[in-house]
Amino acid sequence: MTLQVSINAENQIFVGSEAVDRGILETKFREAVAKDASVEMHLKADRSTRYESVAKP
Repeated sequence: MTLQVSINAENQIFVGSEAVDRGILETKFREAVAKDASVEMHLKADRSTRYESVAKP
């Protein structure tokens, strides 16, 4: 299973095609791991996205 996460130029976060709030992101990760412990997460950020937006804890 692969979890596709993307961040657009406006810093909106998407899991697949679903827009999600940063606070929900961890829940989405946990749900994916519960379904498949070997899940891979692929992150794609718009070229204009600042590193700080991607690396926030």
